[in-house]
Amino acid sequence: MAFKIERNVIIPPLPQGRKAKYPWDDLAVCKKDRNGEPVSGDCFFIPGGKASVVSSANKRYKKEDIKFTARQLKKDGIDGIGAWRIE
Repeated sequence: MAFKIERNVIIPPLPQGRKAKYPWDDLAVCKKDRNGEPVSGDCFFIPGGKASVVSSANKRYKKEDIKFTARQLKKDGIDGIGAWRIE
């Protein structure tokens, strides 16, 4: 089989991948108390979520020195976790 060479063909951009499931990039860093402990900040609620979701995000953002934490919450009678950016 012979292949035809085409000249000056524009290379299409790479696909951007899938859209993030959780809004990690939209979280501001939490405010800290005098001891440097995070006390309040932006949070999002994951109904029925597990802390492993935050563990995965910490691995993904490790190179950028961004860290998240999670706490079990109950919101409107639904169990889940809240996620905060702490660094």
